[in-house]
Amino acid sequence: MNFFLRIVCLGLILLWPLRQEADAQTCQWQSPEPEPLNFELTLPTTPAPDFLDGKSIGHITFTRYNVFNPEDPKESNFLYRWLNDVHVISQEQVIRDEILFRETDQYNGQLFAESERILRNNKYLYDARVRPLRLCGDKVDIEVVTKDAWSITPAFSISHKGGETTTKTSITESNFLGSGKLISISQAKDDQRTEYTVRYKDPNIAGTRRKTAIEISDNSDGYRQYFSLDLPFYSLASQRSYGFSFNNEQRISPLYYQSKKAIELDHKNRIYNIFYGRSKGYIEDTTKRWRYGFTYRQDTLKPDAVIPRAFGLDSPNHLALTSQAQHQRTLLYPWLAFDYIENSFTTIENFHSIKRTEDINLGRSLTGRIGYSHHSVANDISRVIFNIHSQNAIRKQKHLLTFDTQVDGYWQSKHNKFENLAATFNGAYYHFYDSDWVFFSQIKYNMLYNPHQENQLFLGGDTGLRGYPLRHLSGEQTGVLTFEQRYYSDAYLFRLIRIGAAFYVDIGKSWGDSHLLEQYDKLLTAMPPEAQVTAIEKQDKRWLANVGIGLRFTPSRVDANHVIHVDLAFPLANRQDIKSSQFLISVKQSF
Repeated sequence: MNFFLRIVCLGLILLWPLRQEADAQTCQWQSPEPEPLNFELTLPTTPAPDFLDGKSIGHITFTRYNVFNPEDPKESNFLYRWLNDVHVISQEQVIRDEILFRETDQYNGQLFAESERILRNNKYLYDARVRPLRLCGDKVDIEVVTKDAWSITPAFSISHKGGETTTKTSITESNFLGSGKLISISQAKDDQRTEYTVRYKDPNIAGTRRKTAIEISDNSDGYRQYFSLDLPFYSLASQRSYGFSFNNEQRISPLYYQSKKAIELDHKNRIYNIFYGRSKGYIEDTTKRWRYGFTYRQDTLKPDAVIPRAFGLDSPNHLALTSQAQHQRTLLYPWLAFDYIENSFTTIENFHSIKRTEDINLGRSLTGRIGYSHHSVANDISRVIFNIHSQNAIRKQKHLLTFDTQVDGYWQSKHNKFENLAATFNGAYYHFYDSDWVFFSQIKYNMLYNPHQENQLFLGGDTGLRGYPLRHLSGEQTGVLTFEQRYYSDAYLFRLIRIGAAFYVDIGKSWGDSHLLEQYDKLLTAMPPEAQVTAIEKQDKRWLANVGIGLRFTPSRVDANHVIHVDLAFPLANRQDIKSSQFLISVKQSF
């Protein structure tokens, strides 16, 4: 028996080189980057060959990296190893359910690139790569590589903008037990309300592509209950979508003048929405989608309080609470929407974040929606409801232009006039000098015509004019021009935080204040002429400007879509009611 086993082992040893040679002969191509891909997810500079297209997908390998790299001496200390041990890596099945291809499917580079974008869009993943490993016969082996972000986030944050302070305490698990589900409990406080919120999100229920979101808030001025369940157009090739959502909310909607609260509106809002969508899929680098839906919306508003000092008047007799009954708007309408998307996606660095792979579409995208609410159904005036949103980007070598335009509102067919007509335009220019320095300029225009009484348009510390107080000016139109020199440094604080800096100039103006006073006049029982004159004179009609310097911090181990802004801005206006400098701390979605 032992003699027989020795003969078998000797035969295997002699035949093994022949087997390896046969395998090498059947594999026509192999990636120059060894398997698995390194922790930094650095792809080889040579792209995958075109002859892989149309081949059958063989084996799919999933490489899932933890938050910290144990092979890097700078990240192999006790604390980071312990954090890796505590963190639950995203489950392989969760990653498999997100990608758009399976074994035996045909190799398609476009699906690989889109799968990367879908994976990177998840809060619990910092980065992702999909690449071919080898071609053996007619089978292409694929590797899917992901790097987790730290998902358990206890946080205490303070934002200070325009003289107003916002605090938030929360604990969020964005990848519960590696399942991709989000659970969050938070408490936030600002100058308008204190809010306690519980949230739950499942972005891919049991791998079905359906998603759900639940949010319950108990606020100092009301409450919020939100629920949604839908099957989205999860890829460019998706051919079906449907969903349902409702929102039930009560809050205080304050109206401001010169940064001061003038009126408080008790605002109740209910929205129910259901829709169904169809598409022919991805054809010739474009996707066209149609969606059909039905929406019920009711807003109930009642004036609650007035602060006369907002208008510079000391006597409470000048302004009083209105005796006007509560106002109610009801909409009940079917609607039709159309989406057009050009697939020119590419990756970029040092765009919204610091030293991180980001996705940008250099093609056009357009969304339009129109509906009609008839008075006999809604028991309110008839309205046409419309929305148009367009985005585009153009890149030439080191230059990038982006455009974003949106128009929405209502048309009252009986009175032949627009209602709550809002328009925004945002045009930005980026000049990428090198891997660290970027020049950025931007023009933003906003318009709000015949607004609903709870809506206002502001210009100030939180809307682009960083050297001025929060809600410094209000009106029908605002415009802001920004010039900013950005520095994306290689500094990597404790291997946790990327650091950047910015030097900037903001120039802005507000127009159309008289219309705002007319809106206030509808809510107040008495506004004497001297009050209107005082208010009009206080609005600054000039172009305002400020200069400033700021630091940017991007956490690289947690949700990478957050950028912490620390700014010190100096207004170029000689006015006693404006501080000589504004110190701002805020958390935003971009640099």
